[in-house]
Amino acid sequence: MDSVFRVLSFQIGKTDLKMLLDSQHFTPIDENEEFKQWDQNSKSEIKIQKEDYLVYWKQRIQRTVKLDVNFTKTWQIFTLKEGRGQKYFFFDTNGTEAVFVAEVN
Repeated sequence: MDSVFRVLSFQIGKTDLKMLLDSQHFTPIDENEEFKQWDQNSKSEIKIQKEDYLVYWKQRIQRTVKLDVNFTKTWQIFTLKEGRGQKYFFFDTNGTEAVFVAEVN
C-alpha cells in the first residue's frame, strides 16, 4: 500500500479561510485525541501540550518535504478525515499564513 504526504503553504484572508473550512467541512482537532503520545518510560499514553504537537508537525514537515514552517501557539488546527486519508489545516490567527497537509496511509 502506498502512502502520500502533501504539504501546501500559502497566504489566505480570514473570510476566504472561513469559507474554505466551512465548505470542505473541516472541524477543529479533538485535542483529547490529537495531543496523545506514547510514553516509552511509563508504557502508556500521555497528553502533550499544544506546543509539543506543533513541534512534532513542524519537524515532520521539514524532514519529509524540506519546508520550514514556523508554528506557534497562536496557530489553530482543523482536520478532515476522508476514507484512508486525513487532512490538516493549520493557520496563524495573527496573520494570513496557512499550511495544508494531506496524508494517506
